[in-house]
Amino acid sequence: MDDDSITCIGFDASKAKLAVAIAESGRTGEVRYFGEIEATPQACPANQGHLIRSVDE
Repeated sequence: MDDDSITCIGFDASKAKLAVAIAESGRTGEVRYFGEIEATPQACPANQGHLIRSVDE
């Protein structure tokens, strides 16, 4: 893996949930759907660890 790689995380927000996608840099980078999380102040930090581990895979 390239040490200078960039990973982008995208959020599609609605009132109740956030849809999350992870994309590698470049035109041919893989885009993966991470899933949905509740749009509450409590749920976002709780899912942060899952998101970070998913990016590292």
